[in-house]
Amino acid sequence: MNRELLREAAEWSLISLLLMPPEEDWQEQIVAIASEAGDPGLRNTAEAACPEADGALYHTLFGPGGVVRPRGVSHGPGTMPEKMLSQLRGFYQAFGYRPG
Repeated sequence: MNRELLREAAEWSLISLLLMPPEEDWQEQIVAIASEAGDPGLRNTAEAACPEADGALYHTLFGPGGVVRPRGVSHGPGTMPEKMLSQLRGFYQAFGYRPG
């Protein structure tokens, strides 16, 4: 069970790193964590990402004015961030959820 939990933690860490802008030791971290991941598709993604990693490309795609919108609110036509936050607050209140 402990090995399974460690493998799952490694996979989540790998996903997190893959979504971050590449920095100085990014590739070394990816390689190290990918070796601990159990999901072959995730390992393949990490392997494919390393040669393509480039900070400038990341910011061109995901930065301000980039073609990929990392925030969910950006994908809804005409959706305003304030409206989405207001809706979330309503859901939280309706279900008694109080985030920390």
